[in-house]
Amino acid sequence: MKSPITDKDMVIMQTPSDIRYKGEWVTYMHSYWLCEDSGEQFTTTDMDESNIWRIKFEYEHLTNKTDGKEER
Repeated sequence: MKSPITDKDMVIMQTPSDIRYKGEWVTYMHSYWLCEDSGEQFTTTDMDESNIWRIKFEYEHLTNKTDGKEER
């Protein structure tokens, strides 16, 4: 993907991030494109959806919940 700032190729990155979700702190791997020249981070809609899915997955793992029901 090309940077909208420099028009150079960007690199895809993943870093651990913490977010508060449904009252719990969740750590997940946040994906984004990095413009190495400007240091700006960008995401696509697909990346945003994947990041949201990861947050939900980590929350369910943390609380042992799936679809609002506890696992047995």
